[in-house]
Amino acid sequence: MAKIIRVYSWLIKSVQEPAVAFLKKYFNVKYVDMITEAGPVQYLADKQKSEITDSILKRVELAILRHNTVGIAVIAHYDCLGNPAPEEIQKQQLKEAAEFLKKHFPKERIETFWIDANRQVRTVD
Repeated sequence: MAKIIRVYSWLIKSVQEPAVAFLKKYFNVKYVDMITEAGPVQYLADKQKSEITDSILKRVELAILRHNTVGIAVIAHYDCLGNPAPEEIQKQQLKEAAEFLKKHFPKERIETFWIDANRQVRTVD
């Protein structure tokens, strides 16, 4: 079975392609499987039960059960209409979202990424 990486973000077309290309190399995978939501990091960082958070968690769980997942990439990007918070706040939300996902999926490798205005993908530590 092919290696697959899961991506959780609502990516506009202009940042989807650079994200996929970057993640294929970063995780050394052939395929990138997208699970998207508008501004997901704000919901996952909030850690509150909501329909959106529950939906994301169910989709992540199903993807892990059904595919040979090698990691989860949580992505936020500049000029996000779903989460118009400033970059530094979104980066903090990325970290908190990753912590939240690690509690639910402790065996999974979870990484965070930011896509800037030049469509450059960067890791967020």
